[in-house]
Amino acid sequence: MEKRSRLGAVMLIGLGTAMLLCQVTPAFMHGAFVLAIIALSFGALWAMGGERFGWAKVPAMFFSALSGFVFFVSLPGVSFRMWWPLLIVAAGLWIMRRERRLLF
Repeated sequence: MEKRSRLGAVMLIGLGTAMLLCQVTPAFMHGAFVLAIIALSFGALWAMGGERFGWAKVPAMFFSALSGFVFFVSLPGVSFRMWWPLLIVAAGLWIMRRERRLLF
């Protein structure tokens, strides 16, 4: 079986899984599942594609982080208005520390 057709099959399996999960899960989880399936598709492309598809690692990590964020935001009963400023501050501190420009 050729690698190209295998990658297409993995993408179609992911799409079918997303459609199935959207039918059997609560509505607040749909966005997170769709983003997770996109992340898994890019991850499969990166894992199965070899050196030629090394670029797919970045979108896989981005969409997986975005999926987790959307899942956290959409949880019922959790007021995200209280948490998003803290996450923005934490991201800024992480970037500054990474660049070693943290003042304290």
